[in-house]
Amino acid sequence: MSRTVLLNPGPVNVTDRVRQALMLPDLCHREKEFTDLMAAIRAKLLRAFDIEEEYTSVLVSGSGTAALEMAVSSSLSPGRSMLVIQNGVYGERIGKICDIYQFNRHTIKLSWGEPPNLEDIEKELKENPDIEVVALVHHETTTGLLNPLKEVGELARRYEKIYLVDCISSLAGDEIDFKSIDIAVGTANKCIQGIPGVSFVLLRKKDLERLRKIPERTLYFDLTGYHKAQEKGGLLFTPAIPA
Repeated sequence: MSRTVLLNPGPVNVTDRVRQALMLPDLCHREKEFTDLMAAIRAKLLRAFDIEEEYTSVLVSGSGTAALEMAVSSSLSPGRSMLVIQNGVYGERIGKICDIYQFNRHTIKLSWGEPPNLEDIEKELKENPDIEVVALVHHETTTGLLNPLKEVGELARRYEKIYLVDCISSLAGDEIDFKSIDIAVGTANKCIQGIPGVSFVLLRKKDLERLRKIPERTLYFDLTGYHKAQEKGGLLFTPAIPA
């Protein structure tokens, strides 16, 4: 059988090994076999990026945007604001999520493909102490721009802000320094070369207590609710199984 080569940035071609895994017997998401599989996937995600000591992981059925909305909607405390750096369609998507949830936000808006000026970011952080979260897209798929992940993270750390990074298009493809990242968002169907339908959030364990204090704003995308359930081997909602 001829093989189609996908030249889009994702979903990507998968290996025969991945394709064959889809042919395994069906699993019930209420049985131990699935619970063990979910725990193994969560642990392997952390080991793959050598962050298992400080981070935990949460799986969600849906595209990368599902995990992104989960992270954005669950990370901001009432009365605080988010600094969103926009220089492409996915930075604009973070801003749109903020607007849908009626979050206060400050925006550094640039032309597509234009890298942010670190001095402008620091100015926003100095002048707006209400900022709690700094949100950045690492790799803007539309233009191929790699934003200065480490440098922005150092500013976020210096001003004691939560650093939320959309790593959907870069995770497992580009080098990522997790030292300054508090919340990272990824998906199966980009550089990991998996099947669409599973995305995930990687977050620092030390931030869980703060996140649990944030009022629940959404039923399906409640990050700490998912984490609590998955830590116990359970689920809040039916996952994309069997698939």
